[in-house]
Amino acid sequence: MSTKQTLVLGQGIGQAKFGISEKDLISLFGKPDNRETDIEDGEEILSLDYDNIFATFCLEKFDTDEFILSTIIVENPEISIENKFSIGDNEETVRKAMKTFKCEEPEKEIEDENKFNLYYEDVSLVLFFENNQLVSISASFFIDEDDNINWPE
Repeated sequence: MSTKQTLVLGQGIGQAKFGISEKDLISLFGKPDNRETDIEDGEEILSLDYDNIFATFCLEKFDTDEFILSTIIVENPEISIENKFSIGDNEETVRKAMKTFKCEEPEKEIEDENKFNLYYEDVSLVLFFENNQLVSISASFFIDEDDNINWPE
């Protein structure tokens, strides 16, 4: 993954689409550098860390016994959001790019004087900033107005 990759909102990165299995993810990227499970809000979450691409893939069980990809967290400037922006861009650049997706205005959460997050609920995206530079992106599958998951095809 040394060439530019694109994270498509609600879809994933290339063949790593939301909803694929742990086995399929490992067949795409190889053995992860770190594999750990955690419990969040009573749900078991499996995290696969790939240090070489600065990405973490989070998988959940939902209504199955198998972990499937639910969230992608990237800190890699070589992975863009639909070729619009990437790690290192400032808030103004990111907000302008997000307007092209015609999504709702984000909720801004201030962590401290140098850190804040922009949460775009309608496109399942959280953007983390430090010193006005994008440092991390957390993207997930889309959920419709009836709380149904829209898995990519």
